[in-house]
This record gives sequence, C-alpha cells and structure tokens, in this order.
Amino acid sequence: MQAVKITVCSSSDVAGEEKLEVVSFGTLHEKNGSWYARYQESELTGLAGTMTTIKWDRERIIVLRSGGVEHRQEFFPGLSQASLYKTPELTIPLQTRTRTVTITALPAGAWQLD
Repeated sequence: MQAVKITVCSSSDVAGEEKLEVVSFGTLHEKNGSWYARYQESELTGLAGTMTTIKWDRERIIVLRSGGVEHRQEFFPGLSQASLYKTPELTIPLQTRTRTVTITALPAGAWQLD
C-alpha cells in the first residue's frame, strides 16, 4: 500500500457551470488486476465521516462510500444502474447511465479516471 494524493474534479450544469476540485490524501494498492484508492472525505464535500474507495480495472470504475454516507456506484460503458444514496437523514434513489469510461495510466504510477 502506498500513500497518495487524490484529486477529484467534478462539474455540474444544474445551475450554470459549477466546478469543484477536492484534494485528499489516502492509499493506493493493486490486488488481482484491480486498483484501489481509499481516502477519508473532507468536510468541504459535505461527506465528513465517510470513507471512499475507488476501485478500477481496465474497463470499469466502482465508487464505494461507507460511514456517514452509504453508496455503491458502478461506471461501465453502456451500463444503466439504479442505486440508493443513504444518509442518516434520508435515502435518495439514483439512476446512472454511463456513456464512456476512460482509464489512463500516467507516468510515475499516477492514474486518470474519466
């Protein structure tokens, strides 16, 4: 397991173009052909107390959250998936449709997941 810096960039056009970039520190390791990045969510994301694990292989990305928020979300080209985003206050049903997934190994052991 190696210590890593994890940068998560997100954008939304719900109320105009809104972009958010959060930097966290966590761990990265490989097991049976899959990679795992784990980090504690920041208060800035509104997910304090939540551990996030991002798992990926050559074709899919899975985001797992546990603690303050419970959620599992999978991204695979063409996949349409229903999931439940559970908080202490409420449960929100989500429907995700993935068009594309791009997983790129970068120099020095870094990764870019889109």
